[in-house]
Amino acid sequence: MENELLASSPADLAQVAIREGNIQLGKKLFYQSAATCFACHDPPRGAARLGPNLAKVKTNLTDEQLVDSILRPSKMIDKEYAQVIVLTVDGLARTGVRISESKEAIVLRNPAQLAPIEIMQDDIEEVIESEVSLMPEHLARLLESRKEFNDLMKYIIETRKR
Repeated sequence: MENELLASSPADLAQVAIREGNIQLGKKLFYQSAATCFACHDPPRGAARLGPNLAKVKTNLTDEQLVDSILRPSKMIDKEYAQVIVLTVDGLARTGVRISESKEAIVLRNPAQLAPIEIMQDDIEEVIESEVSLMPEHLARLLESRKEFNDLMKYIIETRKR
């Protein structure tokens, strides 16, 4: 199924999802499928949010671009959720999503650590933006059918519009 989706026009996929998808089933997939979308986009209380809150996201993405970003997550990475690698002057490499940056320090959130990572600017040798999205590739493989894809996409598209 994934190859079929990747070979299709994202605009066509979005139109079919809007027309044929079931928003309630899509919500269930968002929260209960093997894709575990909620873990990054609507995490449980106390867990770090690693992706945009789809219900509150302010985006200029069209429905087609949204579909494409799910099928090809590294094609267009929102800088707010881009993973960075910070190389320090003492040879350490720290990775995470940039929470904040000032003249004094950069603060990262790493999914493997609860506490934010603060690195003083004087200790930084280089900051490298990752070209790979935190959102995993091949999410469509975790869905059982094209219907599930349509349902999930309809939920994601419609949630963003509310």
